[in-house]
Amino acid sequence: MPFWPRCKAVALGLALFIPAPALAQSPPRGPSAEGLVLKLLLGYDGKAQPQPESWPLVPRLRDALNRTDLGSDVLTGDRNAALTGIIVDAAELLDARRARVLARYRLDGAERSVIIDLDANEGAWLITDIRPSSGPSFRQMLRISR
Repeated sequence: MPFWPRCKAVALGLALFIPAPALAQSPPRGPSAEGLVLKLLLGYDGKAQPQPESWPLVPRLRDALNRTDLGSDVLTGDRNAALTGIIVDAAELLDARRARVLARYRLDGAERSVIIDLDANEGAWLITDIRPSSGPSFRQMLRISR
């Protein structure tokens, strides 16, 4: 069999293995997953304490945040500190609707990291959890179980 017909057969075979929902899924509107994480981390500029109320949260987290007094920040604790040296990795797409983004930063000279889980809900990326390298996750602070 000549080369080109074999390539077409392989391409057709691969196309059959792509799930139909993945082909029909449209990408979320607005900033990319990485852009959303970068914007969130750049909000830690040391000038004012970040306001989680303004973050794009899934409804379950937003409801819990409205009922809960956090008392401290998920990344900086109870101090108003600037994050520096922010590096945001490419998003790991878990499926057509979920992504995970790893970011590294420096806080008071110490290198730290955070994993932010996102869900493409209603056509935009929304935060489902923020898990710093040390300390409780955002869900734990809000007393939400998985």
